[in-house]
Amino acid sequence: MAISKQTRKLLNERLQMIDNLRHKFGREFSDLNNPDSICNKCGFRQDHKLHAERWKVECWESERGWGRSSMGISYFDTKAEADAYVLDYNKDNTASTAPDYYFQADEPVQV
Repeated sequence: MAISKQTRKLLNERLQMIDNLRHKFGREFSDLNNPDSICNKCGFRQDHKLHAERWKVECWESERGWGRSSMGISYFDTKAEADAYVLDYNKDNTASTAPDYYFQADEPVQV
């Protein structure tokens, strides 16, 4: 059975997300109780900002009659950065009704 390109892309995104979660929550550290412990994956200390909170914004393309398709996911270090990105991305979405074709960014989600 062949896997479609879209399914393969989705699987790769999910595997990357799982790997990032393992990394963020310290599964790569040999000693979770030691804040000076070095990450086996990236080589940084456990308290490095790479392991801190992150925010995800997913962007979409919408076309009437065709539905939505993902334009990608962007990650940010702070909620303020993510909110600013969403405001900038959605700045042209001012119509009272949905147009035939438009781009939209979802609200930031903490990951």
